[in-house]
This record gives sequence, structure tokens and C-alpha cells, in this order.
Amino acid sequence: MTMSPPIDRRTFIQSKLAALGLSAVGLHPFQGHASTRPPNIVFIMADDLGLECINSYGGTSYKTPNLTRMAEQGMQFSHGFSTPLCTPTRVQVMTGRYPFRTGWTRLIDKRAPDQQYFDPSKEITFGQMLQGAGYATAVAGKWQLSRLVDYPHHPRDCGFQTSRLWTWKILERFQPRYWNPSMWQDGQSLPTLAQDYGPDLCCDFLIDFMRQNRDKPFFAYYPMLLPHGPFFNTPGDGLRRRVGSSDQRWFGSMVKHMDGLVGRIIQSIDRLGLAERTLIVFTGDNGTKRSIQSMREGQLRLGGKGRISENGCRVPLIVRWPGTVQAGSRTEALVDLSDMMPTFAQVAGAPLPPGVTIDGQSFLPVLKGQSSGSREWVFTQLGKRRAVREHRWKFVSGGNLYDLEADPMEQRPITKATLDEASLPAWERLRGLVREMQ
Repeated sequence: MTMSPPIDRRTFIQSKLAALGLSAVGLHPFQGHASTRPPNIVFIMADDLGLECINSYGGTSYKTPNLTRMAEQGMQFSHGFSTPLCTPTRVQVMTGRYPFRTGWTRLIDKRAPDQQYFDPSKEITFGQMLQGAGYATAVAGKWQLSRLVDYPHHPRDCGFQTSRLWTWKILERFQPRYWNPSMWQDGQSLPTLAQDYGPDLCCDFLIDFMRQNRDKPFFAYYPMLLPHGPFFNTPGDGLRRRVGSSDQRWFGSMVKHMDGLVGRIIQSIDRLGLAERTLIVFTGDNGTKRSIQSMREGQLRLGGKGRISENGCRVPLIVRWPGTVQAGSRTEALVDLSDMMPTFAQVAGAPLPPGVTIDGQSFLPVLKGQSSGSREWVFTQLGKRRAVREHRWKFVSGGNLYDLEADPMEQRPITKATLDEASLPAWERLRGLVREMQ
């Protein structure tokens, strides 16, 4: 059954930009004025990647030299948090709002048949916000917020002027994302060949987009295809045919190739002479697949995708912005992915949506070294399960409290019956917050 936007596109775009106090005509006020032009923004989000996979976070199982270099040239966050699964994360990051506010608390497939797409008339996205502020906007990679065959221009209505995306499903059948991928570009099917590799096609598309828009502010959103299963060899393996496996045999190659694509994006920005004008943010949408075993800081770590646990929600977060972010800096500031929208708004000088509760908080002062972070806690949700985490304490709906200093792997829950003088105030404080988040 074909889906269509709730209202016609012209009315929709006009109403959205009017809500931001902007006009749909002449939206490039900074073009030609380099000294006053706002920074470019590149947001890269890997698919199923916990921080145990990254060398700069102590991971030793895989090779991620480009992310190591990015951390050396910028700032690495020790405490970045997502939701445990891809769809809730994608909505949260685009809207700056927690799942219980938007209704997107689970995977898209778990929703009612008439709710199988994110409705851009009900929420304002960071794409709409930045387009309204004069940015050229593009997205490439994994969308999974609609079936593009049914809603061809869904990315456009969400604020992205151009897009190249994996189609995800056609007639309820999953489509290939890696070799000979099923891709959708600007509302039409994109023919591909057996030797075409989806992640490379998406990276090429965004590099071309940045090159074409080098003289104006641009926003490139890169929700990567890698390293989500199924696990296949990559172009770097030099094999003449596609080889797949249900275990993690090819996972290391996929992480390495993902890292190489991040390097290509950074190198392209540098070659365009845009390094100091471009904020690059790298993170993951959730933890690694549970079957994946990795070594971090000398200990075996299992993936936690789909769980409200440290290994399910804690993700890498690395930021590069030469001249603004101090090279080689580290921060303990708490950040969750709802913070991206207000951060990008402050960077761009764009207004946040009026009359809308935005849960995120800008971490631009942290990037500039003006603050150690204003967040006292982060929140995550999957379905009815909810958790609030401070630096030391974490409370999970159902009643369990964890002391993450003494129990970083969440093996010894503190129940109501085992509270003591140290844990009781935290239990009461965080339980109250969890109860509010519904």
C-alpha cells in the first residue's frame, strides 16, 4: 500500500519554516560571505558499533587508525549514549526528543501497519532546521524510517534536499545493503552492479555533495551501513566474489572499512580547504551485535545491542573541528544523542523549534573548552524499559540500581532491600526521574 505525506509538500515546507521564523525563499544568507558564514556540519553515525571496537577507547580487536587520528586531532567523549536500537536512535537524534515524547520507542517493524513511517509533519528534524537556516542538506546510508518504495520523497520531506539511501525493504523482503545494493536516490531506484559496494556508494555521494557545496554552508548526515550484519567481505579483502558468514569472521574487516570511509570524509574536507570551517561528529547508533566478542582494555567484551545496559547504549563519540576544538582533548561530560540537534542549532545560529519540548542540551561549550558539561544525567528507552544514568549511579525501570564505579559491567544490581546510606539517595532521585519519563 502506497504511503503519502499527510499534506502536500509545498504547504508542509512553508508551515515548517514558518514555525522556525524563516522563509522558504532565498535560504542562503551567508553565501559569498566567508567571514560570517556558519560552519559546515558533518554527522557520521556507524550502525551497531560499541566503543569496545575503537582503538582510542582501548579496543584491540580491530584496526581503526582514522578514528584514532580523529581523536588525536579533536575531542573524545568518555560518556556518549544512544538508545539500544536503530529506529529509536534515528528519531531521537533527528528531533532532539526522547522516545516517549515522539512515540518511537521500538523498531519500526514493531509499530502498527498505519505507522510504518516517521511523520515529518508532526516533528521538526535537524534537517528541516538547518535547511531553514540556509544550509545545503544531504543524507546517505541507512534511513529505515520509511519504506522508500512507498514514500519516495520521505528524506526530502524530512529536510534533506538530496539523498542516497539503502532501500531496506521491498514487499516485506529485506534488500541487500552491501554488494549489489538496493539503493534509492532522490526519490528513484538507483541501478547497481554486482561489484558495487553500498557503503562506498554512499560515501562517494556525500563527498560529491560537499565538493559541489563548498562555497555555502552544508550539512552532511551520514548514517553508515557498516558494520551491521550480515557479515560479508569488503572491497579491501581483495576477493573476487562475495563471501558471507553468520559469525564474526568478517566483522573486523567491516570495522576497518568503516574506519577507512571516515578517513575519506575527513581527507575530502581537508583537501577542499574546509577543515577549520567544518564540525565533524562521529558516533554509533547503539551497541555492537550481541554475538560479537571484542577485547577492550585487556578484557573480553560482548556486544549489547537491544539491551539497556552499558554495552547496549554506551557508544563512541569523537568530534573534530580544528581551531575550535582542542586537539587531543578528552572529556567526561555526559552526552546522549538527543543533544545533537541543539548542538547543531547553536553551531549554525539556527533557532530551535518553538513550542516544542527539546530534551537535548547543546554541548558546544564543552567543545570550546568553556564548560565541563551541564548534563547531570542521561536517559535511554526501549519499549517500556527506561533508564537514567549519572556518572556513578544508574537506575533501570523495575527497581534496580547500579553503582557503576564498583560494578561497571552491571553484574550486581542494588535492589530496594539492599539499599544503604550511600545508595538510598541515588535510588530515590533516579527513580523519580524515570517515573517522569513516560
